[in-house]
Amino acid sequence: MARTSDDAMSMTQIETMARDLIVQAAANMSSININMDAALYRTADQMGLGELKTDELRFNVGDDVYIAQGFTDGILYVKDGDWGNIRKLDWPAATASAGSGSGLSAGDSGSTLTSA
Repeated sequence: MARTSDDAMSMTQIETMARDLIVQAAANMSSININMDAALYRTADQMGLGELKTDELRFNVGDDVYIAQGFTDGILYVKDGDWGNIRKLDWPAATASAGSGSGLSAGDSGSTLTSA
C-alpha cells in the first residue's frame, strides 16, 4: 500500500514529536528504569544501539499512542501495540555529539525495523 501525502505528513509529525520528547527527556534524566523484556529495549540491543538514555516515554498523535526511547546511538519509537513496526531515528547532530560522542547525523530518519 503506497503512502499518501497525508500519511507522510503524519509520519513527519510523529518523528518530530518522538525526537523532541526524547531529546528533552535525555537532558533531564537522572535515573532510568530498565525493562529488558520490552520490545524497544530488545530491538535496541539487537541493533547494538548502546546504553539507555531515557525511559520509555508515551505521547499521543490524535487518538494513537506512541512509545519512544532513547539509546546512545539512536531513538526508537513505535505505535503502541504495533511491535512489528519499530522505527529508528538518529539523534539531532548537536545532541548526539554532546550526549554520546558518536557524532550521528539525522540521515537515518524513518527506518522501519522489526522486532523478534
